[in-house]
Amino acid sequence: MKRLSLALGCLLVGLVACAAGKDDPVAAAYPDWTGLTAKNRIIGRELCPSDLRHKVAIIVELEATTNLQEHLVLAGKLMERAAFKAGHTVSWEDFVLPRDIISLAIVHNLRNHEAVMEALTLPKGADQSKSQVLSLYGNPALPAQCETGLSVYEGVGYTGSPETAGKRPYVYVLGPAGREILAEGPINAATTKAVMESIAKGKKEIEAWEHPWRRYLGNLPDEKVSPALVKALEKGRTGKLSPLLPVAKALLKGVVSKDEAVAREAQIQYDAICQARSDLVQRILLEASCPHRASYDITELLKYFPREKKRVEAIGARILAKPELAFMAKVFARMMAVSAPDFKCKPSEAKKIVQELNKAKKKLAPMKESTTLAVQNGALIIDMKIDDLLPRLEAMAN
Repeated sequence: MKRLSLALGCLLVGLVACAAGKDDPVAAAYPDWTGLTAKNRIIGRELCPSDLRHKVAIIVELEATTNLQEHLVLAGKLMERAAFKAGHTVSWEDFVLPRDIISLAIVHNLRNHEAVMEALTLPKGADQSKSQVLSLYGNPALPAQCETGLSVYEGVGYTGSPETAGKRPYVYVLGPAGREILAEGPINAATTKAVMESIAKGKKEIEAWEHPWRRYLGNLPDEKVSPALVKALEKGRTGKLSPLLPVAKALLKGVVSKDEAVAREAQIQYDAICQARSDLVQRILLEASCPHRASYDITELLKYFPREKKRVEAIGARILAKPELAFMAKVFARMMAVSAPDFKCKPSEAKKIVQELNKAKKKLAPMKESTTLAVQNGALIIDMKIDDLLPRLEAMAN
């Protein structure tokens, strides 16, 4: 009980920030990751223990030696399967962030984090292929990129993890069902082939789930989902604390149940909440080029995780500081609400929404000629989406 009460106490500090404390209860079927703390994070996406469960997880363990740069390159070539490359063709308005695969590099016996930063920094004219791989970790000179690159930590592990001392750089791949290791070994041609095959196997396993993974809910059928969780999601925030806090506390009690099925189901739901928070933060950091969508996601994040405000308030402030972006954010949020598959309203309400969106189109017209790229692109896309939405609303109005 002491172990559980400590974990619940940590939860009160800031729900499901999912900082990996050694006292966090975890169902026996899953890895009990520890060490994923701010202090141990070196570069890349910030992870929580839940991020590394119910997915294909590529874990690479490295030794802090004079060959660290070469080892980071080897690790990057394997981990890039989990790297998200936004590119210029991503339409953030509709894009769904992939969640089936994730990666983590763990550096052992590191004197200081600067050693990794130095290893990731290449001089001008360096080998292009090596430079491309190392860029996946984020540019140490650009802090914003460091937030979204491949994750590198020290001091991370779980009970029963492979013994890698003397064998590093070493890779292993965890399957989505729990502690099963699909492939492992020192990094070489044979291991790399096995890793690629195991990734494909793990992804097929996820595709074969009877119930696809749903944000906040996991891959459980409706009858297995906590009614309190569903109610909390419908209600949203009413005060300073997350509405999901009491739900998470109850789920953590279920996680330590002696009934394996109960523990597994509780773990899935708890991890789904944690992953939703983590993925929202990651998405907001990635979609800077799409301010109206970023604003929409910030609203959702703070609706369920109000203590994350400091993490995203600078991004939100930049959006609201520019009237055009603030207006588009408001229109986009309205569109998302009325375009939901389950949205219903009276004919009179539908008529008002049609009028509202037509007024928005008129205000968007000059913005489509803006010299500010974010304003111009946003106005063009939102205008087109209004055109797509109007026929449905007009039909509801009749």
